[in-house]
Amino acid sequence: MLKTVWISATSTIQRKGRAGRVRPGSVYRLYSRLRHRALAPFQTPEILRTPLMELCLHTKLLAPPNTPIADFLNRAPQPPSFMVTRAAVQVWKLSLSELLEKGVKTFSEKVLGTKNDPKSRSGPNKLHAKERTRAAPHILH
Repeated sequence: MLKTVWISATSTIQRKGRAGRVRPGSVYRLYSRLRHRALAPFQTPEILRTPLMELCLHTKLLAPPNTPIADFLNRAPQPPSFMVTRAAVQVWKLSLSELLEKGVKTFSEKVLGTKNDPKSRSGPNKLHAKERTRAAPHILH
């Protein structure tokens, strides 16, 4: 669901610059000068507005192989806290281990890339509990 939020002061300046660029135009701000003075100077970067667990999963998909998520995110200009990111990854590792212990088929297919073929002897359900638990930490670094 989309949320209605106030824009930043720099965004108002940028939008004003857009009006009249291609053809004559005007800007009509539908808020008071007092409200304009109260606007935040800059918008919070999207990397800090995105829920951390969601950010970690997207990062895992986009980061180079064998690159820890926290290390990759730490290279951003304004990264989330390194320690908080590492803690979030640890929570995901524990959750993944529990899911694999329970033999969740669709999750392991998506994350591990394994097929759940009933004829296959090497599918995710055929792995021993120790093997599933040992495999989990390598999925999220």
